[in-house]
Amino acid sequence: MRWSRSTAALAAVGVAVGAWVLVRSRRRRGLRAWQLVGHRSDLTEGPGGWDVLPFCLEPGREACVLHRAGAWLGFARSCPHAGIDLLGGDIEDMSEMGIDVVVACPAHTYLFDPVQGTCLWDASRGLPETPPLQTYEVRESCGRIWVQHLQSARGHCQSPFPKKSGTRPRPTRCKWQL
Repeated sequence: MRWSRSTAALAAVGVAVGAWVLVRSRRRRGLRAWQLVGHRSDLTEGPGGWDVLPFCLEPGREACVLHRAGAWLGFARSCPHAGIDLLGGDIEDMSEMGIDVVVACPAHTYLFDPVQGTCLWDASRGLPETPPLQTYEVRESCGRIWVQHLQSARGHCQSPFPKKSGTRPRPTRCKWQL
């Protein structure tokens, strides 16, 4: 069966629109779902005695998982204020101040709570004009490291953590280096 040019063009447009809808719905669902970002063996030595696993769920939005002594942290690598890579700054234990860990931006020393994402700032200096840091809930299962956007984990659209050991969503790869 041969298609006319107009029928072939219409079919091509339909396929393109269908692919766009599929990619868009997967991207939205992916922000709420648990994503496999690596294996425990992928962790490398990082700042402050933390082991680091960089990952990327969306192009241009690099993030990382930190692990030390059973504690897991996941956050965006880009400072919400200046766009500087936060792994170039300090990661400090601030338990004496009631905060377990803070991440300091190397450019302007803005401090962020990598669990809540809030910018910690000296109130006498006025409010900082910076959005919160994107954070992730992190879990390890069978050596695999999984993340979920923390806003999704707190909201009504929380995705259940995969229980089957064979569950393997495909991770998104990024072409960048530490």
